[in-house]
Amino acid sequence: MNKFVFLALAFLSPLLHGEELIIGDDSYVISKSVSSEFTELTIEFINQYKGSLDGKYPDRDFVVLLIDVNQNSKIDKDLDAYYATSENGLCSGYLIDKKFYTTCGAYKSDFDISRKLLATKLQTRPHPVFKFTIPNKELFGERENAALVFKIHSSVSGYTYYPDDAEDESLNTTVLIER
Repeated sequence: MNKFVFLALAFLSPLLHGEELIIGDDSYVISKSVSSEFTELTIEFINQYKGSLDGKYPDRDFVVLLIDVNQNSKIDKDLDAYYATSENGLCSGYLIDKKFYTTCGAYKSDFDISRKLLATKLQTRPHPVFKFTIPNKELFGERENAALVFKIHSSVSGYTYYPDDAEDESLNTTVLIER
């Protein structure tokens, strides 16, 4: 993956309608917008023009957000959470360990996800765009930042993780985002 694009995209952040760039490379752009009650995290599959937002794995594009709630860099069963789309719609639950999650709905959440093929200012050709809207009380609690792992699945190229070394899903490396 080409990390030089992150620096090149920094000048594009005003184009994101008030959103702040979190991560950007030649495959994905992740940005955020924070209001008093909600945080919107937008994930654009910036160079993927084919794909499926519906259907069954592995022929479906999706994003899973893993959250280290207490930011201790390890998975705490029934505390650390995830948000995702499933074949049946929205899905939130708890992390059990590196490879297992609780079933959808185990973690009660007021989050929402929109997923569409859109043309945007960053890519004029339609491409998959996921927008997670998460209540700040869930994402941040009393903290000023949240520790996340972005697990992105492309029906074209498979899994990508941000940060890159979070592939084992142990939460020992996360992306910190601020309110």
